[in-house]
Amino acid sequence: MAGSGIYPGHQDGPGSSARFNFPKGISLDAENNIYVADRLNFVVRKIDTSYNVTTIAGIVGQSDLINGPLAEGAIGRPVYATPFQDGNLLISDWVNDVMRIVDFDGVITSTIALVDVNVKVSPNPSASLFYIDSPEQVEAYSIYDSRMQLIKQEAKLNLHSLQIDLSAYLSGVFILRLKLPEGIVTKKKFKG
Repeated sequence: MAGSGIYPGHQDGPGSSARFNFPKGISLDAENNIYVADRLNFVVRKIDTSYNVTTIAGIVGQSDLINGPLAEGAIGRPVYATPFQDGNLLISDWVNDVMRIVDFDGVITSTIALVDVNVKVSPNPSASLFYIDSPEQVEAYSIYDSRMQLIKQEAKLNLHSLQIDLSAYLSGVFILRLKLPEGIVTKKKFKG
């Protein structure tokens, strides 16, 4: 699909000529584009549905913690990148011990807080209906399947309790992301 097998290196372009340097985590968006945390190039790459590879965040060869426009924003060492609410990209930056957000208006930041809140999902497992209770107001949610594909989301909620019907989706493990006033709760797993 992508990568020339020539190591190490960095090269964008058609899949077979692209070069990577210890790619780590991958994920898909709703349009089946693939995002790759190209760990030792210190960048995030995108493989589109025609298998063209482009660098979309970070500065090749520069491990750093710099927020700002995409052309200037640097990542320490990405290990995972996944699309989440409103078309943004969430990146785990291992070297800097932070989560980064790439917003496709052209800015990378690291101001997101990962909040440890006792969010309850019940019943777990369930055949279709799930109830989510949070001590903090839930502004928005996203639900991903086990391949990190977005299957459902809703925003502008401002609720403490939600009922979500997943009967239209195949059973399996789901991952819940909640946006709270203080930050994001990620990777709350439950079974359906």
